[in-house]
Amino acid sequence: MKLKVLGLILFIVGLSMAAAYTPALLRIQHPKDVPSEGRLRWHAQHAKADGSKKVKLPTLMYDYAGSTQALDINQALFTYTVLLARPIEKRSYEYTTNDIITWYKFATIEALSDTKEPPCSTCDTLAPPPEMFPLKPSEFLMVRNGGSLIVDGVEVEQEEPGYPPFQEGQDYLLLVSKYPSGVATTAGGPLGVFTLDDTGKATPINSRNHLLKDSFKNQFASSVNHLRAKLRQLR
Repeated sequence: MKLKVLGLILFIVGLSMAAAYTPALLRIQHPKDVPSEGRLRWHAQHAKADGSKKVKLPTLMYDYAGSTQALDINQALFTYTVLLARPIEKRSYEYTTNDIITWYKFATIEALSDTKEPPCSTCDTLAPPPEMFPLKPSEFLMVRNGGSLIVDGVEVEQEEPGYPPFQEGQDYLLLVSKYPSGVATTAGGPLGVFTLDDTGKATPINSRNHLLKDSFKNQFASSVNHLRAKLRQLR
């Protein structure tokens, strides 16, 4: 499957291949020997030679559209579609010989807002895998850096720092741009993602400080019910 290059959604700003590995996983003894291409198989082969069945690698470092803007929750509510949704399927692929990507299929639990026009109508540039279709009217797709694949008999896992993988069965509050292709992108990458608990409390997916998170907490007490009431007024 040929995948197009990610456009404005995210761009590479750095790379760190000398990340620490957990004790249960392979530790690279000579990181300067890591090749510029074919890193997934290189690490898998070294893990196998070491007797390891799994190796964990960092993803590339990314900056997401909107992540550096002074975006508060009120601006976000006028710009992005607000959804409660749950991942129901995922598939990981080798995007390049160095990188894994994972496509997630989400089912919408509740649309808290009307669907907004994406602020960047041409940013939907990554072709979804055909096997993720068809989509029901309530379903949409999202793509993430990282994932897990079996490479040469070894489980190779990549995870983006500060942006943990979506968990099936977990409900999320999402601020997204939705495209006619069925693909959605979140506001500022992890900024537009909150996990939900049984009480309706929405918690940011990471602990990094940002105006959007602070204003959501201060204005809505991290409550989906309070947010829902506000969005009903705006309709």
